[in-house]
Amino acid sequence: MNIRQRITLLVLLSLVALAGTGIYAVIQSTSAAREVKLVTEGVVPSASKSVALLGQLKDVHLAAGAILDAQDPAAVAEATRVVNLRKTDVEAALAEQLAKADSTAQKGLVQIAQEGLASYFESIDEVGRLKAQGQHELAAATLAATATQYLREQGEMLNTLQVEKNRSKDEAINTLNRGLDDTRATLSIASVLALVALGGLGALLYRQIIGPLSRMERKMTEIATSQDFSQRLTITRRDEVGRSMEAFNTMIARIQEGAELVAQRNADIRAMLQAIPEGILTIDGAGTIQGEYSPFALELLEQEELAGQSVHALLFERSPLAADARSQIEAAIAAIVGEDEMNFEFNAHLLPRSLERVHPTAGRSQQLELHWAPMPDTHGVVQRLLLCARDVTEMKALAKAAEAGQRELALIGELLAVPQEKFQSFADSAGLLVSGSLEVLSRTTGGSPQAHDQAVAELFRNMHTIKGNARQLGLSRIAARAHDAEEAFDRIRKGLAPWAPSALGDELKRVSDELGQHVHVNENKLGRRGPGRRGDPEKFHLVPREQVERMLATLRSADRNGDVLQNTLLQQLRADLEMLGTERLEHSLEPLLTGLPDVARGLGKPAPVVTIDGAGIRVRQQASGVLRNIFVHLLRNAIDHGIEAADARVQAGKALSGRIQISAAVDEAGLVLRMQDDGRGLALAAIREKAQARGLIPAGVVPSATDLAELIFDSGFSTAEAVTDVSGRGVGMDAVRAFAKAEGGSVRLEFLEPPEGRAFAAFRVVIRLPKAALPAGMALTSETSRA
Repeated sequence: MNIRQRITLLVLLSLVALAGTGIYAVIQSTSAAREVKLVTEGVVPSASKSVALLGQLKDVHLAAGAILDAQDPAAVAEATRVVNLRKTDVEAALAEQLAKADSTAQKGLVQIAQEGLASYFESIDEVGRLKAQGQHELAAATLAATATQYLREQGEMLNTLQVEKNRSKDEAINTLNRGLDDTRATLSIASVLALVALGGLGALLYRQIIGPLSRMERKMTEIATSQDFSQRLTITRRDEVGRSMEAFNTMIARIQEGAELVAQRNADIRAMLQAIPEGILTIDGAGTIQGEYSPFALELLEQEELAGQSVHALLFERSPLAADARSQIEAAIAAIVGEDEMNFEFNAHLLPRSLERVHPTAGRSQQLELHWAPMPDTHGVVQRLLLCARDVTEMKALAKAAEAGQRELALIGELLAVPQEKFQSFADSAGLLVSGSLEVLSRTTGGSPQAHDQAVAELFRNMHTIKGNARQLGLSRIAARAHDAEEAFDRIRKGLAPWAPSALGDELKRVSDELGQHVHVNENKLGRRGPGRRGDPEKFHLVPREQVERMLATLRSADRNGDVLQNTLLQQLRADLEMLGTERLEHSLEPLLTGLPDVARGLGKPAPVVTIDGAGIRVRQQASGVLRNIFVHLLRNAIDHGIEAADARVQAGKALSGRIQISAAVDEAGLVLRMQDDGRGLALAAIREKAQARGLIPAGVVPSATDLAELIFDSGFSTAEAVTDVSGRGVGMDAVRAFAKAEGGSVRLEFLEPPEGRAFAAFRVVIRLPKAALPAGMALTSETSRA
């Protein structure tokens, strides 16, 4: 019999014992209840009522005595009525006694009492009749002799009945007590027998179950304490406990396999940690480093032991991080550890991804790249944070060097796209603007506020010009640097920043450094120094080899020919010499035209068609830079303000691309240049509105169109709705006039139609430069004097 069968038997025996005992107890208790009911509701009340019968008879006899004492017939009748009522009660009591008699003797006694009671009441009736007839003495004798005798006999009979009733009551009580005693004894014996049987079976089960389980528990505790998973339980039985022990051994074997696998995995992880050149740390909510960290972390952080140290002290307090940033990191770590994993997503942005760490003694710095990851438990609560730190100092140095190399390659690409002569011309012009700006800044550093305003305006114009020229040539880095300086000067010009000579000087120096880097790369990397290098145009001239050879041929021809021809040749030679250091006007402005498509594209307009009628005029090379500085602003303003957008031009019936015309002439005063476009013209209404808003027109004054046109030359004045990289800062026409004036020239506007009453009026810009811009022998001819 196995354990399951024994347990089943134990349960069945328990159920049988409990059921038998219960059924027997129910039967016995039911029988006892009947006996008790019989005693309490039958025997005992009947015995009590038998005692009361004698009293009832006495009451009847007293009522009969009242008949004798009655003085009149009415009283006799009332006394007789009372006797009859009591008679009825006595008869009913005897009938009840007869019904509840539990023996023949009791029934006989009750029947005899009923017969004697009838005679007794007959005698009482006789007493009443005699009393009613007035025979008082006879009635009294009848009552005393006959009725009294019957009463005495009835009393003896009732006493006998009472004794019989008490005997029956005692026997019933004794029978009931004996039954209860038998039931108690039977139940006690049955309970003892059941306890003995169940106890024996339980002891057997205890020996077969509890003992083996205790041994299993001790073995499990021993294995858990020693972590020796090679131990096994000895199996001596094949019942359920034996199979449980066998399953336990199988579980221990699986645990042993898992432990060996975990140990192998741990060994693999340790080997990986040894090989990975990263500092891997685990930290708790207080930022304390735990005992699990990679060996490389010791080398990375230059420590002998990391467990128990604060990551804040090792990393963040040895970095340039501000105190509030370090506090944020500390608060973020505390908010993540011990909370739901979702908190990491909410606070991860506060944990730094890169860090500069300064060595506490050596003073050298490390560039560390940090990676954070939560380490949650099975419930998703973050127990620790994993921090991986990687030293990227050398990598960043290499990246910086690579970035510098890429920057230099991009710079070389920009320079290669610009011919040497054009670049050198730009570099000379930009260098003069930067040096001039530095001189202006030095001259006005301690001046008045008005002098400061004028200086900032000039610095702004110079940077705007450099930016425009650089963009025309595609030199984006110089253009960007000049744009930054322009922005800084514009903030001072608008009152958004204070006058700060040192800051202004720094901006100019950055522009100068950028320009110098371009020149350095152009000369030393590209080796472009020879024919393209102009030098000072006041001391040197760049002369093409063909021109020199032609002049030498002229001189050799003069030696071989006569005087008349010699004079002609010498005049020709003089004319050629006078042309040294000059270039055709078209060639001078050519660098500006290459960048116009990009300018137009940035404004969302088609590239304009530019025509230059130079009339064969040549200008001195030093004047070429001035012309480019002037026309870089005029051309850009023409594209932005003058020429309409493509859809507006189509609606006006114009060609899709705008047209810009530049013409040149020479008169007695010097060089005259005229430029106009086929746009909508000068926005006189917008100029008037802007001028009134700025307070440039006094109240009540109606300016003429010429006066309004003159306002566009004011510093900072612009009709543009928004500031762009092309225009809108109010610096274009101001710079044009400033550059022309610096060379002794002038700039003005000429209307091509009556401007009065017009919102827009067609015009052209007239630029005059002195004779110094022209070669000495440039004669006023019909060709060069055309308007």
